[in-house]
Amino acid sequence: MNPLRKFLFLIGTFCILHFIFVIPAHAAVNFSTDLSITYTYNSRGEAEINEQFSVTNLTSRYLISNYEYEIPGDLPARLSGKDDRGPLDIQTQKLSNGHTLVRVIFNTVIAGKDQTMNFSLSHAGSPAIKDQDVWNIAIPKIVDPDVLNRYTVRLVTPREFGLLAYSSVDPSGINPQVDKNNYIYTFSDNPEMYRGISVLFGNLQILKFVLQYFPVNSGPDPSEVSLLLPTEMAGQQILLSSFSPPPLQVSPDAFGTWAAVYSIPAHTNGNIVITGQARLLLNTDRLKYGLPGSALSASGIMPAKTFLSPDKYILPKENLSLTLDLPLQIWPFHDNQGTLVIKNNGINAVYSPQVSVTSAGINTGFPSVDIPVILPGGYVRIPLTFSITLPQYFSDKYLQISAGKTIVTYNLPGYLFYFIYGCITFVLSLAFFGLAALTHRSWGIYLQKLYRPGHLHR
Repeated sequence: MNPLRKFLFLIGTFCILHFIFVIPAHAAVNFSTDLSITYTYNSRGEAEINEQFSVTNLTSRYLISNYEYEIPGDLPARLSGKDDRGPLDIQTQKLSNGHTLVRVIFNTVIAGKDQTMNFSLSHAGSPAIKDQDVWNIAIPKIVDPDVLNRYTVRLVTPREFGLLAYSSVDPSGINPQVDKNNYIYTFSDNPEMYRGISVLFGNLQILKFVLQYFPVNSGPDPSEVSLLLPTEMAGQQILLSSFSPPPLQVSPDAFGTWAAVYSIPAHTNGNIVITGQARLLLNTDRLKYGLPGSALSASGIMPAKTFLSPDKYILPKENLSLTLDLPLQIWPFHDNQGTLVIKNNGINAVYSPQVSVTSAGINTGFPSVDIPVILPGGYVRIPLTFSITLPQYFSDKYLQISAGKTIVTYNLPGYLFYFIYGCITFVLSLAFFGLAALTHRSWGIYLQKLYRPGHLHR
């Protein structure tokens, strides 16, 4: 058969919702692919995405007739495609893994070495996320950058977003292009962009701060001091990262000012270092202490040294773990004691996590707690009480505990209690009858020896 009549289906996987781009190895060797993606946002944060593909045949042995990709879940809205000859036929098929297979049929077949197929796909994209006055856009990564000969990203944003405040990858030009009411940023020829691009828009200044305190205790007894911290307020967001050494607690004082409480040993000059990140929404480069219009605590100590430096945007991720220390056995009509431990495994402090306990088939006594902050590596212990009635004892029961976004559920089926008590009853019964048998036998021998009639002796 003439090789020119053989059709090679260029099979790739391009996950539109997450933009995970993969092409088989033989395709990467026999074809050269250029990809240019344009993300266009309107003032409401809605996105329209257009992908321009340019696939060049590097040999005379293969042809290009269609293109396939998988989409996790359902199809994106307004999906369409076209090439030089007009709209493309798009076929879909639901897969067993819940994904959707999309096959794009080209209007013509490109044959011959160095021949190029140009086509485009368009669809709705994930919206930009607005946090106060800052717009956050995340452009996902390319899983296998080796399949691409050239990769370009164009980001079109409205003036309402403001200027680019932060980008994990530097755009090609310092200043954006201006097109009517839009700013246009171009990213290309940078290996970092294959790992994804995170950008922020708005009047935002991101600073890393290092605060150094030198509290002095010249007295004969240990003394507690409050070290004033930058406080969150309008136009200023604070992320506390590290405390060296760890404080006794971090909480607002009577004046509403955030402070770290330390115990300074007698006759000691302390040296305490606190680090974090400040996001200033105003055009300023200094940290603010205390709330607007409030007085600072008279006992609070300001940092002796403050070091500020530009920093990259750090996405605060809550990383809490919950551990419930339950008694080995929950007895009915009795208050059983337990302990809930909430630990912060992340690199940032977690502020005011909401803690709640819900249950069914079991009664819980949960105190009302106010946790202002859990420092990195720190933990909080909360006492709990559990009690059940006899009807509840043999019913299915569960206990669900949440702290912030972390939820842990403990399920305990009712039949488990039947099994446990069946085992206990069996073991106790066996022990009782065994002991009774041994005791009865020993008594019988003892009485026989004691009361054996003498006339039976020979």
